[in-house]
Amino acid sequence: MKNSNANETQEQKAAIKVDTLEGNSGISLNFKHGKSLELLLGDLTPEIITEATLHGLKQKLVDSAAISRDPTTGQAASIETKYEAVLEVLERLKNEGLWNKVREGGEGNQGGILLQALMSLYGERKTKEELKTFLDGLSKQEKNAIKIDSKVAKAIRMIEASRVDSEINAKDLLGELD
Repeated sequence: MKNSNANETQEQKAAIKVDTLEGNSGISLNFKHGKSLELLLGDLTPEIITEATLHGLKQKLVDSAAISRDPTTGQAASIETKYEAVLEVLERLKNEGLWNKVREGGEGNQGGILLQALMSLYGERKTKEELKTFLDGLSKQEKNAIKIDSKVAKAIRMIEASRVDSEINAKDLLGELD
């Protein structure tokens, strides 16, 4: 039953595309069946704008703590690891005025590994921008669910394999643990 609910949610998200209107004046919700709705900030009371802003900030900060593993140790993420993740986002919002983290090196303008995997699987039918928009509409948990889909996981492994130095022998390295 859980999978059918997840599939329904996925279909619902894919059925609605949300765009920011010119000048950040509001949003447009474009439904798969051709109808659309617009919500202009000017149509809202200051109280609603405040509530929406606080809701978005709360969600942004809480989402940053939704990590299952410590990226440095590979162990289950501790409350301190989650705190540090939230603190990093909070400081970036306050001090740099950036909603998203700027990616450094490595992937350049290609996007994350999930986007790259989807490009390799759907790039003939979908543009990079369409795939980015699709991913932007998903929660971290939904993205993680997609990452373990057999087709996507295989594509991710292929991308990761292409990044490995062929001179490095993983079996030898792992043998040091025995």
